[in-house]
Amino acid sequence: MSKRKQKSLDEIYYGVEPHAEDDRDKSKCMNWYNYMSDNKSCGEWLSVWMSEREYDSQYIKGVKRLKYVPRTAAALARMQTRAVPCVFKDNLLDPNTTSFIEKHVDKIIEDIKASKSIQKEERKKKPVISIQERIQNKADEYAGEIEYQLDCYIDNPENKFDVFKYLTEEQVSAPVAVKVGDNFFNLERELEETIAGTCPQLKEAYSFLSKKGLKDYHKYVCDIRTDCDKYATGKKGQKRTRRKKVYSASEQTKKLNYNITDTEYHLTSLNPELIVGAMQLWTFNTKTKEITKFVAEDRMGLGVKGTTIQKFNNLSAMKKIGNKTEYFLDRIQSGGKIVLSKVLDEINTKSSKPTGRINEHTILLRTE
Repeated sequence: MSKRKQKSLDEIYYGVEPHAEDDRDKSKCMNWYNYMSDNKSCGEWLSVWMSEREYDSQYIKGVKRLKYVPRTAAALARMQTRAVPCVFKDNLLDPNTTSFIEKHVDKIIEDIKASKSIQKEERKKKPVISIQERIQNKADEYAGEIEYQLDCYIDNPENKFDVFKYLTEEQVSAPVAVKVGDNFFNLERELEETIAGTCPQLKEAYSFLSKKGLKDYHKYVCDIRTDCDKYATGKKGQKRTRRKKVYSASEQTKKLNYNITDTEYHLTSLNPELIVGAMQLWTFNTKTKEITKFVAEDRMGLGVKGTTIQKFNNLSAMKKIGNKTEYFLDRIQSGGKIVLSKVLDEINTKSSKPTGRINEHTILLRTE
C-alpha cells in the first residue's frame, strides 16, 4: 500500500493551484495566486502566455528580467494557460480578461524598450579611453612622485632619488617607463637653455641656484630620463618571445592526399612521414606523367602543410616523361646520387616550377 503524500499547511488552507477541472470562482483563484506567487514566478507565467501568442522573443525574455511584474495580469495569464474554468465565457476565453492582460503586456513592452534605450544611452555616454591614454595616465602618476622628489632635491641636494629602483619596485611596464621619461624632456631643455644664458626669464627663475647647483640639477634631470630609458630597454628584453610550435612528422602529413599504390606502373608510395626533414623528394603523377624533384631550401629539410610540400627552393623542377616512363621511374627508384643528379637532364621535355601540391594521382617515389 503506497504512502499518501502529506499536504502542507498552505495546501490545506488555500488548496492546490487552480487547474482545468477547478470549480472555484475567480476571486478564490486570485487569492491563491496572490498568496503563492512572487515576482519571478509572475515573470515566468507571463513569458509562457506571450510565447503562446507569438510575441517577439526579446520581450518574452525581457519580461523575466523586470524588477516588477503586474501580479494580477500574470495570475490571469497563468489561469488562461492552465485553462481554469473561471476565465472562460461560453466555452471561450473571456475577452475582458484577455484585454486586461494585453493592456498590461503592452505596458511591459514599453518598459522593456525604455530600459534598453537607457542602457544604450549609458553606453554612449561612457567615455572610451584608448590604450595610449591609459599609458599616459599611468606615466603621469609615476612622474608626479618623481617631481615631488625633485622638489626635495632642490631643498636638499643630498636627497637623491633612485628612479631605476623606484620603477623596479613598482613593476612599471616598458611603454609607461618611456612616457615617464618623456615627461621630463621639457624640463631638461629648459635647464639647458638656462645654463646657456639665452633666456633672461629662465635665468631669473633659476637665480636661486648657483652655477654649479644648476649644472648638478640639470645632470640629475638627465639621469632621470636615462634611468627610465634603461629600465624600459631591460623590461623589453625580459619579454618572452613566442616560440613557434613544432609539429611532428605524423601531424604534418596526416592530411596529405596521395596515391598509395598504382597498379598500372606497379608503384607504391613511401611513408609520407619520411618527407619531413628530407633534403630531396621525388614524386610521379600517374595521370599527367610528370616527374617532380623537390629540393630543400635549407638544412632543416622539407616540410608539409595540409596537401602541400613546403620549404623547397628554386632548384626544384617538374618535367613530363615521354615514351620511356618505366625506364626513368626505375632509374629514380634504384639509381644512386649521381644518377639522381642527372636524370632530369636526360628527360628531353620542357622544365617547369612545381607548386608543391600533392593530389590523389601522386606517387611518393623517393626521399634523400
